[in-house]
Amino acid sequence: TDDHLMARARRLRSNAPQAARRAQRMSQAMLNPTWQQSTMDALDGVSGFDPQYEDEKHDFLDLPVYLAEAAEMHQVSLDLKGCASIQWDAGALVSVLDNVLGNVSSLSRDRMLRARCTVVIESFREKVEMRFETPDLPLDVPLEKLFEPWASSRNSNKGLGLYQARKQALAAGGQLTAKKLDASAESGIRVILSMPCKKY
Repeated sequence: TDDHLMARARRLRSNAPQAARRAQRMSQAMLNPTWQQSTMDALDGVSGFDPQYEDEKHDFLDLPVYLAEAAEMHQVSLDLKGCASIQWDAGALVSVLDNVLGNVSSLSRDRMLRARCTVVIESFREKVEMRFETPDLPLDVPLEKLFEPWASSRNSNKGLGLYQARKQALAAGGQLTAKKLDASAESGIRVILSMPCKKY
């Protein structure tokens, strides 16, 4: 309807400044020769966590700030638990947040649900984990297919985009995985981003 289109147009206009800032961050990261080489290595077959990842070459990232910005852009209500500032790849972080929270937003709208997500940030000795939990949003894609290139929800023709997000996380020495919150058929999922880095 016209009202629906006007609402979408207003949302896009209000999100334009955030989108511009995020695009600038991603373009700066992609122009970084270190990021380019690590991405090529990932595409050549790197498939897991790299404990030798050199985080000194990256900027400090305030995780709650990046989360809040992505959540505002995708209109997702966050329940945030924990915080951390780290040295890691900004482009990889932005890619993961855009894909995960973008999926929460689009899949919630498809099912006429409020878009909301619990995010837990927890620091360990050699990594920081960011866990995205959506108990009210069962996923109709088998977990083993979630990170395949053409994975998509049965209720949508849009791809989930998690394949590329995982590639960028791997290229930066991290990992992106998923599991069900419980054993029930209607269980939501937990997506886990692991980042090997220094904590501040």
